[in-house]
Amino acid sequence: MIDVVDQLPRNPVGRTGVAGRGLLARWGPNHATHIVATRWKIGEDGLIVQKQDKNVLEFVAVKSPQSLKWAMPGGLMEVGESVPSSLRRILTKEVLAAVKPAIAEEIGNLGERVDAIIQNATEVYKGYMDTLRNTDNAWMETTTLHFHDETREILGDVEFEAKDGAQVINWQEVSGHVNLRASHSFILHKVAELGNAHF
Repeated sequence: MIDVVDQLPRNPVGRTGVAGRGLLARWGPNHATHIVATRWKIGEDGLIVQKQDKNVLEFVAVKSPQSLKWAMPGGLMEVGESVPSSLRRILTKEVLAAVKPAIAEEIGNLGERVDAIIQNATEVYKGYMDTLRNTDNAWMETTTLHFHDETREILGDVEFEAKDGAQVINWQEVSGHVNLRASHSFILHKVAELGNAHF
């Protein structure tokens, strides 16, 4: 239940020092969907890389031209949009659009791979997301799903290409040493724990 003070919703975590709606589209919770897509990191010897006796994960990471930090692919949900529909839109427009053309041509129907990701993704977090856009009266909440490509048959063989002026998409190690947005780091840490992987 959302607290309302002076007819305005109140951020459930507390005061931010910024009143109003700020840059967010809606008063109160602004719902988003994020995806953590992972594969095992493979070394030059063809074996899974290990650190501190644990396998190392890589995840599909995005970085905008204005940011120095990596993040999970995601975005605000549209009014009336379901989580699977939102996830499909994010994967199609944000992730697969950055696949190297030669690889996309070799793979063929990328839509089938999107379907497989959605069908096999599991929810790892749902709730408040701490971001700089949050205000006293508007805040982000996310539903984050995890898809792990154990056999590298769906997404694991995909590589990405940077485009001028566009956000960068690449595989990044799931690690506390990677420059991640703070609000995404704890979710990736949780994913590593669930998979008994290194962080």
